[in-house]
Amino acid sequence: MEFFAVMAALKDTPRRGWEQRGVPSPESVSDHMYQMAQICLVYPWDNERERARAIEMALVHDAPEVIAGDVTPSDGVSKDHKRQREELGCDFLACVLANGGHPGSADRLRGIWQEYEQHESHVSKVVHQIDKLDALLQAFYYTRQYPGLEPSPRYPKLRLSDFRAKEILDQINDPHLKLIRDTILHKWNAYESQRLPRFILVVGGPGVGKGTQCAEAAAKKGFAHISVGDLLRQEQADPNSHFREFISKSFKAKVPVPPELAMVLLNRECDSDRIRGKQVILLDGFPRSVPQLEAFEQQITNEYSTIIMECSGDNLLQRLTVRAKSSGRQDDDPAELSIRIDKALKSDEPVWKRLAARPTTHTIPCDGSVTEVAAQFARCVDEIVGGGTSNRSSG
Repeated sequence: MEFFAVMAALKDTPRRGWEQRGVPSPESVSDHMYQMAQICLVYPWDNERERARAIEMALVHDAPEVIAGDVTPSDGVSKDHKRQREELGCDFLACVLANGGHPGSADRLRGIWQEYEQHESHVSKVVHQIDKLDALLQAFYYTRQYPGLEPSPRYPKLRLSDFRAKEILDQINDPHLKLIRDTILHKWNAYESQRLPRFILVVGGPGVGKGTQCAEAAAKKGFAHISVGDLLRQEQADPNSHFREFISKSFKAKVPVPPELAMVLLNRECDSDRIRGKQVILLDGFPRSVPQLEAFEQQITNEYSTIIMECSGDNLLQRLTVRAKSSGRQDDDPAELSIRIDKALKSDEPVWKRLAARPTTHTIPCDGSVTEVAAQFARCVDEIVGGGTSNRSSG
């Protein structure tokens, strides 16, 4: 219990290198070690013993920082003094384990940490490179999540781009890790070289007309229209997709897919020839949950507008009943339409509330005819694209 209580503090220990570069609410030391362990898990080791050792090393290598603190090169602390502080931190953790009746675990923790620090074994050399790779990946994520980020006033020269410095990249020379490194750099360079499209998220109850209005606006104005629901159905129908069965199970259970899957499909579609180069992307029926929205803000952009299409439950039921006669969609089962509408509105409410609090969100009433809704939708899109940012209802 004592060891777990001490280690739990790493969950609340922010990585100071990100703080110094102005990142709000950065990842914790615990987050970093866990992500490294995930990379170690999928790395093609020669044998399972190496894989297990690497995962242990990833979960231990920064553990002494719970006592020593996360010291960065900008703190002016000498390498010898930093090493001394971390050795004492490791010794303390070993003492806590031994005091709790686990002397074998104490020796194991100390041995793993020392192997990492000595940087001599094959496993430790690869894990050191994974440490650098994870920092590069996280810097890219923060670059997309916080465009125009300014560093902390105390460290005005520090930038997220520091992690692309040649002397750092050259340290990632393992053939397998270099492929990941180069993929990250390619995406980072592509992100900076092209103007990020304006995203308009379009949400509303099932049958409100999101797809109809987005398709019409996209056709008239030359915008891109992406339906995450359609992407999921296409993936479900693909016999070669590894996600096919999982998506079918999610649809049957009537639960939103994990945000990670939505991001995989959305990123892939945004990189496609059909979408690349479009200045405006209408994102239809997304997000369905707060975790999906948070993943979108982290992995794509937190600068976007939203249109919330409001409609009464009775009208939604009427429209879905008509659509169910010809759509052939699994979720348009006539016997369950009322249940589906109620469940969807309740599950979507938290993310709609979060979106509604943003100044770039617009709400339009959609109980009228298709023509009336289309006119309001078009005016709303024009206002957004023209620079309007007020949170208001359009009527």
